Amino acid sequence: MSKKVVSITVFSIICVLILGACNKTNEVTTSTERADATDNKGSMVIAVMAPEFESSITNMFGVGYDIEVKSILPSVDDIANHWNDLDVVIDDFIKNNKDVDIVYGFPTEYLKGLVDKGNIKKLNGSLDESLLESVAPAVMEPFKKAGNGDVYAITPYFNNYVLAYNKNIFNELGIEAPPNGMTWEDTSNLAKLIQEKSNYKGVTLGMPSSDEQFYYLYLTLSRPIFKPESNSGEIQVNTELNSKYWTLFTDMYNDNEKATMEEFVQGKVAMGVFPISQLTDEKMLNFYGDYEPSDWGLVEMPIFEENEGGLAFTDSLFVVSKYSDNKQVIKFLEYIQGKEYAIKMAENSLFPTYWSNEIKEIYSKKYGFDFSPAYNQPGELIEQPKFNAAEFNGIQEAGEMYFVNVLTGTVNVQESLNDYQKEISQ
Repeated sequence: MSKKVVSITVFSIICVLILGACNKTNEVTTSTERADATDNKGSMVIAVMAPEFESSITNMFGVGYDIEVKSILPSVDDIANHWNDLDVVIDDFIKNNKDVDIVYGFPTEYLKGLVDKGNIKKLNGSLDESLLESVAPAVMEPFKKAGNGDVYAITPYFNNYVLAYNKNIFNELGIEAPPNGMTWEDTSNLAKLIQEKSNYKGVTLGMPSSDEQFYYLYLTLSRPIFKPESNSGEIQVNTELNSKYWTLFTDMYNDNEKATMEEFVQGKVAMGVFPISQLTDEKMLNFYGDYEPSDWGLVEMPIFEENEGGLAFTDSLFVVSKYSDNKQVIKFLEYIQGKEYAIKMAENSLFPTYWSNEIKEIYSKKYGFDFSPAYNQPGELIEQPKFNAAEFNGIQEAGEMYFVNVLTGTVNVQESLNDYQKEISQ
């Protein structure tokens, strides 16, 4: 797989999330709901990032509402040019389009910048407090960090990672099951213990098909700590943090003989770190082998000592312009953040941010898993990128060869990071 394909930007993923969610949500739009759409609940103006996302508003959220949709940028391709200042672009649009009620469709990284600029409304105190209390900590914690304790955004759905483990293997070996809150060092040590006591592999981190793909998987998992800080205009990658975790992850991958998700499903690996969306992909899991969900336990994904939040992610934030006095806005947001809409999403394999015993039971009956760890692990507020998309992807792509050299033992980690620093400093 080429670098271009593997190094997907966050906003390329938006298209998949929004359009895929749109299709799934349409499947449960009943004839009654379509009939009810003729009874107009109110009108609103909603801004999306680009024209490609306009239909998602009316198709996913607009039943019964008269919604005018505006685009902030001319095309989805323009988003990459504003990777490091998208909050400025959104803020300028709000100030220059005071008829806009809501802005939709961007990730949490840009929320703090919008809060600091002062042109979006605080939602706690306006939205039903019981709904806000029902939002998963995985999502709410980053929102509160961005809002200095207040809530300025909601999002109806998200995704997250968990650590899955094979209960039978742990019982057979007499090893205590993994707890919530393990660090990556804890996970690596537990994997080594399993291998010392058995012929099982200890842990898999997904399903990369090459060393190069493992590098990009590592970048995904290490988002909470991947910070190529600019020091007087110079990007810094030769850091103690990179040295520590390049060593830890390459050793973990090699020590576990490059274990795969397929081997985990087949009962050959004791633990695996996966997105929860993969655990609901029954077609894929059944292709890998026969499995029984009750044989697997789920706990919170491993954390970094330097940044203890989970990896919950969403690109579907809603914020309200401070210039809007539209009374329908709060009713609309309460609907898409509420129980009725959450049940609809859960029944169609999306993960609503609304969390209750009822949602938990829907997943348990449908897939056999308790996804509570994915919901309850507080998420971390990822920092806004300091570079545009081309620069950011260039930094990441440049590291591929040097990371693989460490993985294959060709070059030691310090020498490799030195060479990596020299290349991107040119």
